[in-house]
Amino acid sequence: MSNDNWKPGDIINIRDGVYTNSGYGSGERNPALINISESKNGTINRPIVIRNYPGETPKINFDGKGGILAGERSKPVTHLEIAGLEIQGPNSKINFQQAKANRDWYVNNNSEETKHFFHGRGIAIWGGSYINIHGNKVYDTPNSGIRVNNSDYCRVSFNEVYNTTFWSFNAESAIVFAQSKSCLLYTSPSPRDATLSRMPSSA
Repeated sequence: MSNDNWKPGDIINIRDGVYTNSGYGSGERNPALINISESKNGTINRPIVIRNYPGETPKINFDGKGGILAGERSKPVTHLEIAGLEIQGPNSKINFQQAKANRDWYVNNNSEETKHFFHGRGIAIWGGSYINIHGNKVYDTPNSGIRVNNSDYCRVSFNEVYNTTFWSFNAESAIVFAQSKSCLLYTSPSPRDATLSRMPSSA
């Protein structure tokens, strides 16, 4: 899956299959599978839409920065919809000893970039407006399953998010809104653990 073969306003229907980030299965600082920049902005009539092909259940497996990342605080994305995807992180491939070793390493090397393998997020919007994230299944993420920062007019609805935040020391939650306003969250109780941090904070 390429970040370059679509234009602003396109509807991207993802077909059945398993999609992985570059370098998947090796390395600790792999990129996200999809990284959407403000150059891909949609409009109110032609939003960016990334969703499952009707009747199919595509899956994203990631072990890097995340499944889908979008925007920056100074370069926000607008009019973005993400729907109908299954996104799984690498929690099942990490144990306590590995995570603790990563935390101890960072305490002594906190000027360096974190190791994405232990800090990836399922869907993260770092800056945006008019964001619609719905109907996704996101799980096994070391950090948040869904995170929205520095954004306005966002709706996160009817997503299944569980087994998140196990191995990061950032003390995040399964679903996070930060420095954002006019955002709505619709959810329902889940019998699974949404947030269960197994690591002490680095603070």
